[in-house]
Amino acid sequence: MGNTLVLSMDNYNNKPSTTEFLSFANKAFTFIFSIEMLLKLQVLGIRGYVRDAFNMFDGILVIISLFDMALE
Repeated sequence: MGNTLVLSMDNYNNKPSTTEFLSFANKAFTFIFSIEMLLKLQVLGIRGYVRDAFNMFDGILVIISLFDMALE
């Protein structure tokens, strides 16, 4: 829920301090979700991880988020 709240607060007319906070929060959530994905991959293995459609959806979102951070 926190990630959804942070993403919904973004608009073009934010104060610089708000923009900086939102950027930091987005990076923190991406880090947390990346750790979650890596732990699930380690515990379930690749085959176990990809059997669940939610894990696949979550993994794709994490990879896109990491790619977006790399482009910044």
